[in-house]
Amino acid sequence: MSPQVIESNNIEKNLKVRCEVRCRIPTKDKGEFYVHLYTNNLNNKKHMAIVAGPYIYSKSLNEVRENDTDEKRMIRGATLKPNISSTLKEKNNNKDVLNLKEINGNLYINNNLPNIEHKIPLVRIHSECFTSETIFSSRCDCAEQLDRSMKQIQDYGNGVVVYLRQEGRNIGLLNKMMAYNLQDHGYDTVEANIKLNQPVDGRNYTIAARILEDLQIDTVRLLTNNPDKIEQLTSLGVNVVERIPMIPSIWENVNKHSGNCTHYISSDSNSNFSNDTEDDINNLLNDKNVEADHRKLTELEKYLQTKVESMRHDIPLPEYLIHHHN
Repeated sequence: MSPQVIESNNIEKNLKVRCEVRCRIPTKDKGEFYVHLYTNNLNNKKHMAIVAGPYIYSKSLNEVRENDTDEKRMIRGATLKPNISSTLKEKNNNKDVLNLKEINGNLYINNNLPNIEHKIPLVRIHSECFTSETIFSSRCDCAEQLDRSMKQIQDYGNGVVVYLRQEGRNIGLLNKMMAYNLQDHGYDTVEANIKLNQPVDGRNYTIAARILEDLQIDTVRLLTNNPDKIEQLTSLGVNVVERIPMIPSIWENVNKHSGNCTHYISSDSNSNFSNDTEDDINNLLNDKNVEADHRKLTELEKYLQTKVESMRHDIPLPEYLIHHHN
């Protein structure tokens, strides 16, 4: 059992989360999301759940609170009827109440429902990255992962990005920036953290598990390359039925040494794989004039290679990187 799993189990005993507000966020190119803001009882950090689809509802947001009124509920984004059970019973007689449907104990808006019993939510657990998401750093692919996961979940129609305030794999922005200075002097991302007496990966996913529980999600298809996320979530009671790899765009058409190719997610739950042939990949490499022995690796590629080789991340390494390493 990893130290992170042990820490998750220790934190789990006392941690509570509450959704304080939910609002609609239209995006430029990925449709509409409902963003849920969460507080917790251990620190002042606020985390988010970025929800796509009309089937996911927060229990804590919709609970009856002290001195609750319809106006207060409207302002925080809760349903206007405090008692959801009575809402379900009265939905045919009350036109002002959201039309909800209960399936396996979960609540869904009853408008053009697909066969959601077989539509397991697509979930991404994502940690904030100021340098990539705000000032467009090319040292990592965090912004790309957030962008792609939001689009994939929206296309899929049912899911959530749990956005955690865990900057720099939870070492904080200050330490992360010092680690960047070390990387400019030859350290990789793992060596730099160790030099600073920081954990290689200090993230903890107990908050994420609690948020999923509040959203009434216990079974997920998980967008990740990181086995530690799966191990932590599983230890916290989340049933991860499928891992959907997130191939970096610079590598997505290049095969691994073992011959494995890109794995794509589709909005059709019965069609999740699209494999290029070996000839297609070789042609792509030839078109890009990739020289295995002479190609200068970008900072992003060095970072990704370290995640694969030193942090157990399951990303297919392209042939030229394997040759470069050897």
